[in-house]
Amino acid sequence: STIFRQHNASRQKVKPPFEFTVSAVRALRALKPGGGFTADSTGTDLVDDMQKMGMNLFHREEPDGWSEFGRDWINTSSLVDRMRFLQGFLKVGNTRYSDPVGLVKLKMPSAQWRDAAAVADFFLDLLYLGEGRANLTLDRATAIGFLNTNEAGTQTSAFTSLDPNSATYDARVRGVSAFLMGLPRFHEQ
Repeated sequence: STIFRQHNASRQKVKPPFEFTVSAVRALRALKPGGGFTADSTGTDLVDDMQKMGMNLFHREEPDGWSEFGRDWINTSSLVDRMRFLQGFLKVGNTRYSDPVGLVKLKMPSAQWRDAAAVADFFLDLLYLGEGRANLTLDRATAIGFLNTNEAGTQTSAFTSLDPNSATYDARVRGVSAFLMGLPRFHEQ
C-alpha cells in the first residue's frame, strides 16, 4: 500500500468530464451570508458541457462504467471543449455559474482584495490543495502578472488601483481563475 502513497503516484489520473466540471463548481463554491452560492449548478446545466467533452453522462451503452484512462478524455478537441466550459463558467458578467469576486470578498480580508499576490495565492491554495508552493512558482508568477496587466497589455501595478466593485476587477479575477483552472494540474485527479 505504500506504493500508492508515494509522491510520484499522486495525481497521475485525468479527471473525466464529470469530475472536471463538478470540481470546477466545487472549487469556487461557498455559501453566501444572504443565501445562494459563489458557484452553483443544477447539475443538468453541466450535462451538455460534459457531452461536448465526450461523456454522454446518462447514455453509456456498455454497463462497464466510464473509462479511467486519460487518453480517452484528453485530446485536442476535448481540451478545447474543457477551455470553452471554463470560459462559460467564468465568463465576465455571468452569474449563472460562478462569482469568483464574491468568493474573494467572502473569504479574504478586504485589505488583500487588491493585492495581486494574495489573490493569486488564494486561488492557488483553493484549486491545488496539497500542492507544494515550489511546484507552483511559475504559475503563481504568471497569475500575478496577469492580474497586474492592463487591457493594453502593459504590466503595471494596476491591480492595486482597481475598484473591487468594477467590471475591470471582475474580469481580471475571472480571467486568472480561468487561467489557473486551465492548467494541466487542474485536469488531474
